[in-house]
Amino acid sequence: AAAAAGAAHVTLTDRDLSASSASLSLNPALQGAVDVRRLAWGDAPSLAAALSAAGGRFEVVLAADVVYPQSTAALPALLETVRNATAPLGRALLLYVERDARVSEALGAGLRGFGGACGRVELGAKAALFELGGAGGGAGGGRPRGCDAVPGGGRVGAC
Repeated sequence: AAAAAGAAHVTLTDRDLSASSASLSLNPALQGAVDVRRLAWGDAPSLAAALSAAGGRFEVVLAADVVYPQSTAALPALLETVRNATAPLGRALLLYVERDARVSEALGAGLRGFGGACGRVELGAKAALFELGGAGGGAGGGRPRGCDAVPGGGRVGAC
């Protein structure tokens, strides 16, 4: 979607590239603007390879609906990867759909410790979009604010 919307270049990442590669093969017009790379959260070598191929850290990191009850233990690795992949003045967008209150609590704890700025747009009773500043203090000028992962209410505001 980012490439179709006009992004100069998009890097898709996943542990298993089969679905991403198959999706890209169905969109031949995007093949010059999209690169597919293996990336495991918390794995420094795979992140370094993806960043090297992209020419550095990303201006925008988008993680859409990647947190599930069975992935709770991987939340610290996910947030570490997002932090390390986002350019200092970049933004990371994390779309979260609540499926389990314990996962929301764990994500909230991780987001509160993320550092930098955080904004939240609530998308409904069970969904939220979190905007996180990069490691160098991106979104919102780098003023540290905690994040709360419990969606609901439909308002826009800081975490």
